[in-house]
Amino acid sequence: MEEVPVNVIAKPDPLENLLRMFNIHQLREQWNIIETAWKLEKIIKLSGVDNERRLAELTGISIGQIRRLKVILTFDKTYQNKIYDYLSKSGKGVKADFLIEMFPSIRKLEKEFPEFYTEHRYKLMDAFLKKYEDGVIKNVTDFRTFKKVLKNYEGVSKEKVERQLLEFLDTPTQSIYDLYEKTSKTYYKVDNAMALSGRLSSSLEELINTKNLQSDPDFIITLKVLDKRIKELLKKLV
Repeated sequence: MEEVPVNVIAKPDPLENLLRMFNIHQLREQWNIIETAWKLEKIIKLSGVDNERRLAELTGISIGQIRRLKVILTFDKTYQNKIYDYLSKSGKGVKADFLIEMFPSIRKLEKEFPEFYTEHRYKLMDAFLKKYEDGVIKNVTDFRTFKKVLKNYEGVSKEKVERQLLEFLDTPTQSIYDLYEKTSKTYYKVDNAMALSGRLSSSLEELINTKNLQSDPDFIITLKVLDKRIKELLKKLV
């Protein structure tokens, strides 16, 4: 019987097999984001590798995508399954960006209000989900406004913010912007105005010290309007 040369490949272990599948799917039909996250979770467990750069080298996907996937994996399976429901076109669930945008807000809550976080974080996340599904939260970027609510503004007590957060939890129709209006909007505007005023003051000082400064009618009108607004605000504050 004639011998035929063959290349015998050893049976891959579970990690090798998973990495091959990863690379195949990157080149051909890609997994959706939640399937990719679950496969990445298995790779981390099998390999013991958690470094983002090393995981990117192993899987062939970008470090930025690895970070997004790891954010999704920080949430309980209940919330991860919401992404799966959305992608399966069941008419339910949320897109991955919802959890990815919510993540910094939950971390900010943990840092600024640790006791509230411990007691209410799941109720808060469930409220976010329900409000998003009901259209009360219009866009995932609304979470960036929620972070402003949690900022430690001078003049806003943490007790007041916690009371408003509890009201937010118990009021299905209250949006993140409604919460922002009640807690932090004025203080955020003051902070922003102070930052702008500092830059404007520096610019005006440079102009004052500029030799041969040309007169500009439009600029003069702008300065007069600014002067009027400042006097009106000072009258209200002092």
